[in-house]
Order: sequence, then structure tokens, then C-alpha cells
Amino acid sequence: MKKIISFFILLIFFGAVFFIGWTQIKVKPDSYAIVISKTSGVNPNPVIPGEFSWHWQFLIPTNAELKIFSINPVNAKKTISGSVTNPNSIQNIDYSFDFAISLTVSPQTLIQLYNQNQISSQQTLDEYLQNIATSIAQMSADYIINKIKTDENFSMEKLSRNEIVRSIQYQQKYPFVDLMVLSVENYKIPDYKAYMNYKNDFVIPEVTTQESTNE
Repeated sequence: MKKIISFFILLIFFGAVFFIGWTQIKVKPDSYAIVISKTSGVNPNPVIPGEFSWHWQFLIPTNAELKIFSINPVNAKKTISGSVTNPNSIQNIDYSFDFAISLTVSPQTLIQLYNQNQISSQQTLDEYLQNIATSIAQMSADYIINKIKTDENFSMEKLSRNEIVRSIQYQQKYPFVDLMVLSVENYKIPDYKAYMNYKNDFVIPEVTTQESTNE
């Protein structure tokens, strides 16, 4: 009888130990997590839903914590506007683009960003991706304006998402980021060819002055 009781006590003990250290169960299916402990620092392996993970650091009270991040993409709407300025200061031609951008990061990237003090919570991750979305929108707008200036047959209707993504080469600047969606929803673009004709045809009139003397 004592052996049976001892067996059940050990079973409960080891079950509790297993459950306390079982980190996978603490992370929802739409999230990733980073294990941070006083004894071991930042664990190099993220906690991923569907992949078994157990960490002994949680057996020590107040020693470890889980930093949980949503795996859902951050969706951003970014408007970039500006103007093409006539060197003769006669006419400015305005342009604007409304970009829809969706960004996310991989589980391993979370750890890299955390170690680099780029993020510390879901809020800071969202802000980080929003800032990158702004930069990507600006690079995309710059590319389109350059195409308008250099290609007289350019058409927004023929411009593809893949062409923009290839041209801005955002991965060289933001290797941690996975760009899910980039599209131009609304735009106002200058007729640059007409503008150049207007600029070239415009002639600043010669101004003459007469001096007058009062006698």
C-alpha cells in the first residue's frame, strides 16, 4: 500500500514538474514566445505553437517569463505625398500615393530583435513594423516618381507589386522583415512629360529698367 501511495506521490510530483516547465501549452496558436530567465538570459530558441518545448528555468519561482508576440501580420496604410518643383518656380505638380502594406517577422527574428533592443513587447514590435512600413512606402513612391520621369510610356495600371518589391530591395535594409502585401490603393501622379514641355517652353521675359531723375 505504501508503495502505491509513494508511486502516486512521485507521479504527481513529476507531473507538476513537467507541467510547470511545459512552455508550449502557455502559448496560443496565433502567437510566438521568447523565454527570458534570470539564470540563462534569453533562450536562443523561440516557443512555437505545435512544437514541443520544455524549460527547466520555470521550475525556479520568479526566475523565468514568457514574452509573447502575435504572429499575425501588422497591416499599415501609408500615404506618401510631395511635389515636383519647377526650377523657374512657376508651377508645382503634386503627387500622392496610398499604400497598403502588411509585414511580419519570423519566430527566430523575434529573438534577434529582442537581443538588439529593437523590441521589448507586442507594442514595440508593432511600432517597429509600422516604422518600416513608412520607409518601404517612401522607397516605393520614390521608385514610381523616378519611373514617371524616365519612362514616357509608364503606366500605373501596368505597375505590378513584384516590380515595386524588386526595385526597392527592402530586404537589404530590413533583412528581418517578411513583406506580405504591398499595393497602391489610391494615387495622384504628375503628368511629367507635359510638365517638362511646359518648363522647356517657358521663357523668363527680359526685364528692363529705366532710371528717372528728378530735376
